[in-house]
Amino acid sequence: MKINKQIDIKDCAISILQYIIRKKQKINVDENYLKANVNYGENGINGTTLIHWADKFGIKIVGTNGDTNAFFSLDKKEFPIIVLINNNGLQHYVILEKIKGDFFYINDPANGKINKLKSKDFEKLFLNIAFFITEVSEMSKDKVFKLEDKINKLLPKKTDVYILLFIAVLNNFLIFGSTFFIKIVFEYIIPNLAKNTLFIVAFIFIWINLLRFTNQYIKNIIVKKITNKIELNIHNEFFKKISNSYHNQLSKINTVDFYKRLGFINQIANNQSNFAYSILNQIITIIVSFFLLIWINYKLFIIVSICTFFLLIINSIYQYYINNTYNKFVYSSIRKTKDEIDIINLRNQIYNTDIRDYLSYKLKNAFYDFKNNEYKFSNIQNNNLLINNLIIGNIGILIISISTIMIINNKFNSSDLMLFLTSSNFFTNPLLEISGIIMTRMLIKKHIHQLNYIFNFIEKDYKNGITINKIKNIKINNLSFQYELGKNIININEFFINKNIQLTGKNGSGKSTFCNILVGNIINFLGTYSINEVSFENINKEAFLNSCCYISTNDFIPNDNILNLISLNQNDYKKEFFNNIEKYNLGNLFSKFKININSEINDSGKNISNGQKQFINLLKLFIKKYKLIILDEAFESIDIENFNLIKEMIKKYQNEAFFVEISHSKKYIFEENEVNFEKINSCR
Repeated sequence: MKINKQIDIKDCAISILQYIIRKKQKINVDENYLKANVNYGENGINGTTLIHWADKFGIKIVGTNGDTNAFFSLDKKEFPIIVLINNNGLQHYVILEKIKGDFFYINDPANGKINKLKSKDFEKLFLNIAFFITEVSEMSKDKVFKLEDKINKLLPKKTDVYILLFIAVLNNFLIFGSTFFIKIVFEYIIPNLAKNTLFIVAFIFIWINLLRFTNQYIKNIIVKKITNKIELNIHNEFFKKISNSYHNQLSKINTVDFYKRLGFINQIANNQSNFAYSILNQIITIIVSFFLLIWINYKLFIIVSICTFFLLIINSIYQYYINNTYNKFVYSSIRKTKDEIDIINLRNQIYNTDIRDYLSYKLKNAFYDFKNNEYKFSNIQNNNLLINNLIIGNIGILIISISTIMIINNKFNSSDLMLFLTSSNFFTNPLLEISGIIMTRMLIKKHIHQLNYIFNFIEKDYKNGITINKIKNIKINNLSFQYELGKNIININEFFINKNIQLTGKNGSGKSTFCNILVGNIINFLGTYSINEVSFENINKEAFLNSCCYISTNDFIPNDNILNLISLNQNDYKKEFFNNIEKYNLGNLFSKFKININSEINDSGKNISNGQKQFINLLKLFIKKYKLIILDEAFESIDIENFNLIKEMIKKYQNEAFFVEISHSKKYIFEENEVNFEKINSCR
């Protein structure tokens, strides 16, 4: 049994879980369901999490250390075995299916295939960690382990389908009607020398063509409107989920995989809007041409059907290979684009040949891989086209040759031959197109499936709860948080904060994660977190989060006018900001930092220094009064003289705010309550 290919870079363990559950319990579990519920670390899923989730499905797994030689002494009953290998520097789970002679048969989620490796090659990859399935308990097969389909509501309504159905029927009526012009001319007008009738008939068929092309024009407009509507709906929902979901959900997908899904949206919209019309139009065309060709000559129809059926099988095989190659093509394209963007973004940092050669080497490999996959993809399409042309191009010659013999024997006539040749295209081409439509549809369903994972993100619940006025205290009890099972990042027994606090501690001690919990970016923590004795889950988060400001040294600055970035382009905030410019003489700081608030930020802040970036972010503290302000290394690139000036201005304006500060350089707004976070956070 082959393993399913992993969807995203971090998902090898998800494919492993899905595989062993299907193999041992005969239960199909949607990978999106597992992905949504399983805890992820920075690089994916650790062994503890793998064991825990296998146990939830009645499968006991035991992890052990060992070398490659130990596998040769195992009984066949011990297989399959989950093993951890090195995959281009990343820890990667695979299934060891069997050992035959000196060969290891590896079921690899990276490509969804069983790979055959020599023992010496396997030994180079093996990280000496294996997981054995020791026990399987029977479990109910009634439950469905699948996420809700949340994309379906964004797709075309039935009324749109009915309109396209009517257009498809009318289109076929006009197309087939226009083909009879040849038959009328050859059978009636030419033999009877009916010149006057010719002009009348020609005029009628010109009008039929006019209606046909107008119908096609209207269809294109309707389909484009449907496409735009679908794309807009999916696009808006996609970015709504990204901007309104919790950090622990977003961290399960890396940037490349977000871009990959974003690229699917246009393809899905185009396919969904055209699918109904295309499939209906082709089916109607096939049915009408089927009866028309039989009516003209059933013997010739049998010949055309055999050729078409043969071509249909070949096309289906090629479509299968095209779809498989397409995934590799997409990944290599994203990788190439990412490396190209890296060089463009780092263009001012390439100051020696070592850096240049390193980046060039990366891009060269990515570009070569992309072109190699592009060539394979194009070659498969080209081969398919060649076979289509050879068969379709010679069907006409075959039909004409057989028909000529029949005409000589007075069993057929030239007008019927012309009509048959014209109509046969309406039978052959739609059949071939339908096979392509179906295969493309299968690919689009995979794209929809991947997007649906994001659309099932739990959005932040903002509006319900108690409104917090001024923050008097923050209380933590038995608070713990982990991305991966067995690896706590936060573990605080008790922590009471009733005044501005400054957190110290080494990098990686959990300070920033703790701050993310305070502002509601992380929700799947254990324990209680309360403000003014009100549990965080009972607080009106919309009001609370709108009164919070979290400024970090890693804050991303988008391209826009500086004033818009500071004021979030809201007039009330602009008015307050201008008042504070005058009140606190902020203009003096603008001069010191050489900032013009009406100038533009380009290249995500590449045209300004790190100090200027931090200053611009800090100016957000002058657009409104906040209740909670978190400053995470917010002053690290600002010199001490300017820091002291900004510090006093912030203290005066934000005199009602509760401050939580982190600074390795000890640049604090307040200094009276410095706490070593490593002593509070006992997991470190």
